[in-house]
Amino acid sequence: PVSSAAINVYPNPVDGNATVEYWNAEGGPVSFYVMDVTGKVSIEKQDLPVSQPGKMKIEFKTDDLVPGLYICLIRCGTSVANTKFIVQH
Repeated sequence: PVSSAAINVYPNPVDGNATVEYWNAEGGPVSFYVMDVTGKVSIEKQDLPVSQPGKMKIEFKTDDLVPGLYICLIRCGTSVANTKFIVQH
């Protein structure tokens, strides 16, 4: 399963392009969300195909996000993990 210790957003703080790195033990489809501190989803990618278990990366742009604190959430099957990161422009 994915855990909070196994998810990382870098660089942090982010200005432009960011990468989230996580461990997918199940090897199944992944859903990815970026939310502000109120819980509003700003970026969403659902059912990303994953062919095998292991270390995965998702790249995303933060150009359209208002500077501030955000939460990155990864869902792999029944496992969910999240971490915080900062956007600054």
